[in-house]
Order: sequence, then C-alpha cells, then structure tokens
Amino acid sequence: AALQDRIAPNSSESVLDALLKREELMSTGIGLGIGMPHARHEAVDKPIIGIGISPEGIIDYDSIDGNTVQILVMILAGPGQHRMYITLMSQIVKILKSGENRDNIVVSADSPHDVINILKKGF
Repeated sequence: AALQDRIAPNSSESVLDALLKREELMSTGIGLGIGMPHARHEAVDKPIIGIGISPEGIIDYDSIDGNTVQILVMILAGPGQHRMYITLMSQIVKILKSGENRDNIVVSADSPHDVINILKKGF
C-alpha cells in the first residue's frame, strides 16, 4: 500500500518533514550498506516499514562507515509505539548484519515478496 494510504489524510508532507528532521540530527546510514530513516509521527496509527534497494548504492548518504547505502529501511511509528518502534529497528538491524541476508536482498531477490521473506526469516 502507498504511504498515503497508511497515514492520516493530508499528513504525507509532515511525515516527510519528520524523517528529514531526524536525518538532520545524524545520518541514519548505520554502515554495512544500510540506511534506516525513521521517525515517530502522530499521523501513524500502526508501524509502517518501507524498503528500498539500490544495487549501485547511494553515494551521498553520509553513512557512518563512509560506504554507499544499498538497502534503505524506513520505519514510521506513532508517538505511543516506542517499544514496537525500537523492537522493529533492532530486529531489522540484527537481520541485516548478516552479509548473506544483505547479499540475498541486493543481489538475489527478484521481487518485493523475496525481500519480505528474507526479512521474515529473521523475526
């Protein structure tokens, strides 16, 4: 489903602003080719995860290790969902720390369904 379908009406711009403000605090490029833009916002009633893959890598992401970012995992949650928000972030990082999982996502996955299955195996 599109992001606009998952958040309160007319909130897309303010959600994007929240993500950008979080990125201004410190890059969410956590290394190993992973970027995890994330924010909490009142327009979100259930956590939302969005995944983007760039096999060639995003050069100017300002990742902590200086490498390009190939896997982006965006996480949005509501203000009262702190525990779920932190749990999702930590589980996804744990899954993506595996070089095999990252390679399977960037190189081998042929569809969004393949990516979801790789992530689901780690939960």
